[in-house]
Amino acid sequence: MAPTAERVIATPCRHDHVPTATLLIAKVKAGNGYSADGHEFLITPWNTPLILAYTTATANLTSIGGPASQTVIDGIVQEIDIKTGKVPARSS
Repeated sequence: MAPTAERVIATPCRHDHVPTATLLIAKVKAGNGYSADGHEFLITPWNTPLILAYTTATANLTSIGGPASQTVIDGIVQEIDIKTGKVPARSS
């Protein structure tokens, strides 16, 4: 399985001694044994990020002419609670 990716939530900020800087707000990881996709990330109106998360699984693809034991990607959308870093029950 690929290493778990981490998404950083940041905002531009300005300091007198640094013309452009970034203020770290939070780091978000996928939950429930999934790895975060490094591409898609959306913060909802409720201030919870939605991310694409994945894991690998084995599937029997003989019904479509494939192998009986093929590794496939099992992808889902997860909502993450920024404060706790956990996946709410409604999103697992």
